[in-house]
Amino acid sequence: MARLCILRTVGLLLLTLLIPARAALGRPMAIVSLSPAMSRSLVELDLGDRLIGVGEHDAAAPAGLPVVGNYLSPNIERLITLRPTHVVMMTGKEGAHGRLVQLAARQPFELVAFAVPSTAEEAIAILHHPSRVDLGEALDVADRAAVLAMRIRARLGALRALTADQPRPRVLLAFGVNPVWVSGPGSVEDDLLSYLGAENAVAGAGQAAMMLDREKLMGSSAQVLILLMPGAPPLESLAEDVRLDAFRGLRLPAMESGRVALVADPLVLLVQSAAVDDVAAALAKAIHPQLTDAIDALMCPPPVETPSDATLFEASATEPCETRPAARATETTP
Repeated sequence: MARLCILRTVGLLLLTLLIPARAALGRPMAIVSLSPAMSRSLVELDLGDRLIGVGEHDAAAPAGLPVVGNYLSPNIERLITLRPTHVVMMTGKEGAHGRLVQLAARQPFELVAFAVPSTAEEAIAILHHPSRVDLGEALDVADRAAVLAMRIRARLGALRALTADQPRPRVLLAFGVNPVWVSGPGSVEDDLLSYLGAENAVAGAGQAAMMLDREKLMGSSAQVLILLMPGAPPLESLAEDVRLDAFRGLRLPAMESGRVALVADPLVLLVQSAAVDDVAAALAKAIHPQLTDAIDALMCPPPVETPSDATLFEASATEPCETRPAARATETTP
């Protein structure tokens, strides 16, 4: 059977589709995800039950699925035995793994790969874009993806409006504490701060993720410190919690004022996925705790007018406020 390989590069958004399409394969959709962020987006698109395999350390997918390595080193033999119709992933500048591309040219599955996004809008465009091939189109759920993208944009817009009149603190987003790793310019987290009435304390740095020594930490002059630690227990006192050892003794404004928060939501590191609005809400609560009730209210807006097929998706896939992934931030005091 002849196969066509299509490589599309549009700005920072890379999409690789290896055809034949699923309809030509003549079997139900079966997806392997090599990215936790993609797995979360599939769940949000009501396709979680179509997942048959995942990459390593994927807590976003349903539990118990076979593991097939990771996007840098996929387990080709195990992947073949699963017989997927689609393999979805995110990649760095190097693109998809060479052996995986070669396999997709020989095996009856589509390889759908996107470049890692660096802004919230790029993350949303992976789901749905009016003029580019996107995840919704690739998986034949374009209407669902359009509704999901609209919902995310609406929530981000509401968060921006809600925080527009608030003071703009310098925020340090730390996803590692020993050593300290933080989110810098060129990351989705950094972009979200512009929606949330805040600025990145390391805005002048040139890396999306960087390790900071004590001198650089002190130079950040962070007024709010947020630890991004999925599933972590609540913070203890500022003087005793070992996770804050690296930040003590630096006269850091955040530590001196007690504006330290921990976001333990399981989705907090999946900001490149359809959970970007949930992560934004969690960060907004940590930055502006006085707005917590208002943030909770806007995360569940009234239903919107949508196409008929999408209306069914809206009703089934949009969870009530109390059951959506909690956007929790734990405040501490000095």
